[in-house]
Amino acid sequence: MPSMGGRAAQIGAVIATGLLMTLAFPLQFWSLEVPSAWQGYTAWIAFAPLILVAEGRAPARVALLFWGAAWIYFTGTIFWVVVAMTEYGHVPFAASLLALFLLSAILSLFHAAAGYMASRIQHRWSLSLVWPAALAMTSLEYLRNYVFTGFPWSNPAYSQARFLTLIQIADVTGIYGITFLIVLTGGALAGVLAGLRAHVRGAWHHLAIAGALLSAVWLYGSWRIPQVLEAEVHGKPLRVGLLQGNIPQDEKWLESEAGRILTIYAEQVHLAQAKGAELIVWPEASIPDLLSADLTQMIPEAFPPEGPRVPQVIGAPVYEPPENAEDPLVLHNSAFVVDGTGRVMARYDKSHLVPFGEYVPLRAIFRFLGPLVQAVGEFVPGTEVRPVSDGRHQYGVLVCYEDIFPEISRKMGQRGMELLINVTNDAWYGPTSALDQHLDMAVFRAIESRVPVARAANTGISAFINATGRVIEQTRPWVPAVVVQELKLTRARSPYLVLGDGFAVACLGITAFLTFLRPRQRRGQSMSPVAG
Repeated sequence: MPSMGGRAAQIGAVIATGLLMTLAFPLQFWSLEVPSAWQGYTAWIAFAPLILVAEGRAPARVALLFWGAAWIYFTGTIFWVVVAMTEYGHVPFAASLLALFLLSAILSLFHAAAGYMASRIQHRWSLSLVWPAALAMTSLEYLRNYVFTGFPWSNPAYSQARFLTLIQIADVTGIYGITFLIVLTGGALAGVLAGLRAHVRGAWHHLAIAGALLSAVWLYGSWRIPQVLEAEVHGKPLRVGLLQGNIPQDEKWLESEAGRILTIYAEQVHLAQAKGAELIVWPEASIPDLLSADLTQMIPEAFPPEGPRVPQVIGAPVYEPPENAEDPLVLHNSAFVVDGTGRVMARYDKSHLVPFGEYVPLRAIFRFLGPLVQAVGEFVPGTEVRPVSDGRHQYGVLVCYEDIFPEISRKMGQRGMELLINVTNDAWYGPTSALDQHLDMAVFRAIESRVPVARAANTGISAFINATGRVIEQTRPWVPAVVVQELKLTRARSPYLVLGDGFAVACLGITAFLTFLRPRQRRGQSMSPVAG
């Protein structure tokens, strides 16, 4: 199909795709909140303008177009990076804004690579760009989860968290099946528009296939939700309490505030127990002090005078003595499991750290960013990813943004997890849409493993999510809160735990095969023309 549009049309399409994808996600900045009426919906048409103008163009030009749309999209959805750096990293605003632009530019390279590969496939195999774009985007989004430690925030699939019936397919394909459908549908719409303009017969066939796939996915979700709810009825009941202390980030580590912070949590423990909680979950790093890795009894100041009484999961920073006395302490971002007497039963150390937030990668190069982690020190990742137990149940604990990486919760599920617990401190993000975006990702973790999620966040949003991904209850952010819900626990069991990201890997394999393998040409046959 011939290329469409001059330079102005290409720029307009890039902007349109970038803005439509941005609007598909929750958007809030302080008191300014973009209406959520179209949230999620715009993703399904977002890629149409981009693929429409990219069709038939040279790979380098397509890569540039995809990069530009992605840069707008990422800048619009992860703008909260500026808040974290200026408010809590004390980085000048101009430098923070530059860091945001650079981060968006780096993330956009994955989409640029997808555009380049899709275009190569189109010209090598004389295809429409529709299917190559869907395959390549899915492949590169999968790689974005791992390359450079991985940062899969704003994957297109996460824009669909509110459409529960549609996203049930994540228990088979993970998030990548939904990413594939979003790009395919946008490309199919582009194919229809281009075909109608060029009076090409069969312009609707891509859209018909995309519609059939969407219908099949919808039918699967309609069948799967009642099935999961039926299995949940037979689960073991457990009343879980979540604590939301709402401790301001700039007060968390002040020695003068430690007593007050512990008093707040002790009172919340008392309230949760009064509400009948049988397990209480504290947020990430809620103990305002370093605790020894050899700790056997939780500090009594953390509990009401009468004691804890019920098992608890408590987020706290942990230290170990270094091998050499001259070296600094070895720090972990951890979660303790304590029994009803405060005795430590287990500990999970966060295994996937936040680059430039908890450690500085390639320190020789990025030494100037050291101040970002100086406030609490540089952490060391844990070495084991497995559930922890209070003697009754197996809990998969994810600390902070570990819940954006599906492979971590999958490992927990494979090892017998019955409840997924996320302890986090989202105060770093300020009053921005990052809080809602983070919660939306936890919805998919529940579906992939088919276990409920209990999420305790220092400043919110704390939430309970059932095994279908439905948010049963959530708190208002930026206020203290104690919520208790009865959850039905069953051992994690889903196709995704077996298949993993096999769908994405298959897309990656097909994309690589079609990109680098040159098809046989019949004598006299020429390759399709390439537009600039």
